[in-house]
Amino acid sequence: MGGDQLHVAIHLEPGSRALVTSVAAQKVYGSIGRSRRSPAGEWARQTLEVRLEPGANLEWLPQEVVLYADGLFDQHTRVELAPGASWLGAEAVSYTHLTLPTKRI
Repeated sequence: MGGDQLHVAIHLEPGSRALVTSVAAQKVYGSIGRSRRSPAGEWARQTLEVRLEPGANLEWLPQEVVLYADGLFDQHTRVELAPGASWLGAEAVSYTHLTLPTKRI
């Protein structure tokens, strides 16, 4: 939702290995024009900070981000690799023009 913030910090010790994923897609719903307090909408933000020590290996493979019409999403990723460390990361974003119904049919 607009205004939500998620911060993920991952630090792997020397020689360690990890696969990090998510259980479901992230959904960013439209926030433009939906609030009297913030008619211009509010940004959903996600920050990922990764630090890998020597010989560490991380696979970052979350489910996709689904961006709905009028959704505002800001994402920042920072990865620090020590010598011999490895990183595999993927981020998929899908955009839909669909808006959520305002009443049940």
